[in-house]
Formats: sequence, C-alpha cells, structure tokens
Amino acid sequence: MKPRLLLVLLFFGGAAALLAMPAAAQDDASDAADGFRLSDVKWQRRVLVLFTPSADDAAYHQQLRLFRTAPDSAFAERDLMLLDVPAGGSPRRRTWETKDAARDLSDEASERLRKRFDVPAGSFALVLVGKDGTEKRRDEAPVPPEAIFAEIDAMPMRQREMQQQSDGGR
Repeated sequence: MKPRLLLVLLFFGGAAALLAMPAAAQDDASDAADGFRLSDVKWQRRVLVLFTPSADDAAYHQQLRLFRTAPDSAFAERDLMLLDVPAGGSPRRRTWETKDAARDLSDEASERLRKRFDVPAGSFALVLVGKDGTEKRRDEAPVPPEAIFAEIDAMPMRQREMQQQSDGGR
C-alpha cells in the first residue's frame, strides 16, 4: 500500500478534537480525560477537523481522494494536523510529520467537537482552525486541498513563516 494512501486511511479512519471557541479554559477541561488538550497545539498547529456522518459517506470519500492528490509535504510545511470525527466512530488525530503517532480519542471528545463547532452527527463539514485557535474556514462539501493551502498561505502568520523559511530560518 502506498505510504500516502496508508496515511490517509489511518488519518481518516477516525481522528478528533480541536480549537475555535473563545474560552481557553474550556479547551483544557474538555479533552483532559483523553490525554489531549486543545491548547496543546495552539500556536503550533493549524487543524483540519473533518466531520462525517459515517465512514461510508460519499462526500467523506471524495474529500479523501482530494487530499491524496496533494503531496504530504504540502500539509507538513503548513503545520497541519488532521482531526477525523466520524459520527459514532472512533475519532483519531494525526500530524503529517508523525505518521506513526495516530492516537484514538474518546467518543465523548468527538461529541464535544461536534457541539463546539455546531456540526450535527448527520452532516459533513471540513473546518480549518488557525494556529491562533480560531475558525478560519468551513466547507460543507469536499474542497480541493489547493483551496485550503491558498487560504492558509494568505494568512499573516503563514506569510511570516514563509518569509523566515526563505531567509534561512532567521
């Protein structure tokens, strides 16, 4: 199996949990029982939260196919973490740099995310959360990764990151 396909399957086999609500205290308390706090990745990662009604959902599989069209490095260089939140499934979280470090989170964490982002269990949604913890984009249909990358690349923080990379990390 190709590494990228394996990555996508593992990623989308179920990931969960992240930012976009105003109360940082709620971040810490909401997922503490799962060993993962939303605030743990604030200012370090951008997060794609993929909500799906089921693992059999057509939009879900279309989004997976679209993600597979982009190189892993495109996700990694933007510090993207994926949270896969299937309705009634086992959510998982992964980063592109640590492909072997997928971690299951509880069904309670999945429910908290759905409530936090106001996504009903029968709905598909892809939510982009910035490093600052705020929601930057929400799509209710599959979206090409290039559109997500373009939105990220236009963000002031990402502009600074790209400038630092071109300056040799100074």
